[in-house]
Amino acid sequence: MGVSRQVTLTLATVTVLAGVLPGFAGYATAKFEALDRAHRQVLRLQAQLSAAQEAAKEVAKEAARDAARQAAQEQELQDQLEQREGLPVALTESSLEPLIPLHDRGQDRQKGGSRRSGRSAGQSADAATGSP
Repeated sequence: MGVSRQVTLTLATVTVLAGVLPGFAGYATAKFEALDRAHRQVLRLQAQLSAAQEAAKEVAKEAARDAARQAAQEQELQDQLEQREGLPVALTESSLEPLIPLHDRGQDRQKGGSRRSGRSAGQSADAATGSP
């Protein structure tokens, strides 16, 4: 009987191993394949990120060139306006606003009456007619 138990145990062990080993091999293979897929996806995403960064750098360079070109055009336009009018000009984003020339400030004082005394032109006229 000793031999039959040993044969039975051997056959049972072989049967269990025949089912377990291929299952384990399949499981290990699937895990390694998943690892390889994940690695390939990481490499693909890194390549996409590098391409996006390069594109962003190009866009930034182009935007800087456009900004410099626009600043030069605005400066040229300001210089042309100063030449034509002889007035200093302040540029805003979309409009040009001339500053008050220095020679006009003196004329405003003469027209407005005595600003040194703190009276306006209307108060000066009231004072001259005697109205309070």
